[in-house]
Amino acid sequence: MKTFCFRSLATFLRRTRAATRIQAKWRGFVALRAYMRTLAAIRTIQSYIRGMFARRLYYVLRRKVAATTIQVRILHVAFRAFAQQYVGTMWTCLNFAEIYSRLAGSVPLQERTASGHLPAVLRA
Repeated sequence: MKTFCFRSLATFLRRTRAATRIQAKWRGFVALRAYMRTLAAIRTIQSYIRGMFARRLYYVLRRKVAATTIQVRILHVAFRAFAQQYVGTMWTCLNFAEIYSRLAGSVPLQERTASGHLPAVLRA
């Protein structure tokens, strides 16, 4: 075993404090490096998850737009068939916007004819 001989207690204390500071700085550096690596990993995982959610939302919205487009086209065909059936008759006094919304099922149609009768297609 090797023994160290210090000339004074002051020299011993100074060297001990210096070694303690060096070790503390090194441990702080190692801890900071580990923390920064953890943050980088967290950012990577978050960006992946956010991208996954964004892609999922995009596909859901795309399907909704496609479904809406199909519904609108079917509604146009139904409205066109209705309009061709009743153009030139007493039903032309009906508001076609209301007929359209009635076919869509969003707004109840109100009677607009003098007799108060509606065609069977429009009866609630």
